[in-house]
Amino acid sequence: MGMCTLIVPLNVRLRVTENARSDGRSQPGRDETWEPSFRTGSISKRCMPLQVIDVQTVIDRCDDPWFNQTLCRVNDSVVRLAVLQGGYHWRTHQAEEEFFFVLEGRFMIDLEGRTIELAPRQGFTVPMGVMHRPRAPERAVVLMVERASIVPTGD
Repeated sequence: MGMCTLIVPLNVRLRVTENARSDGRSQPGRDETWEPSFRTGSISKRCMPLQVIDVQTVIDRCDDPWFNQTLCRVNDSVVRLAVLQGGYHWRTHQAEEEFFFVLEGRFMIDLEGRTIELAPRQGFTVPMGVMHRPRAPERAVVLMVERASIVPTGD
């Protein structure tokens, strides 16, 4: 009651109806259509404050081996959800840091000279300018916090 649930499955148009104001009083319904783009799932419209994001539904509906969904924007950063299995290419971000937080599975970040292995409820920040390669030997679900300027399909 009062909050809408944002459910953004891969490659599906989403219609969200919001029928409450931030002060809790009801208002006439307002429909908005958000279209996630294929595979990266970026939302064409900024997530509005005071909405519930149903992350579990996004996870449950994902069957791609590598999926990245922008959940919301926080100041100059975005929170992204990745459901992945396999490896990604080596990359570096000269002016941005990346934070990875594992929700499910096992996630690895290869750095030059060592590998960071993360289990559920563990996180790691890759500093700017550090060459790294994320990978998941088995299906993993990871939250990432990074600047909005980082392209989720690589740089």
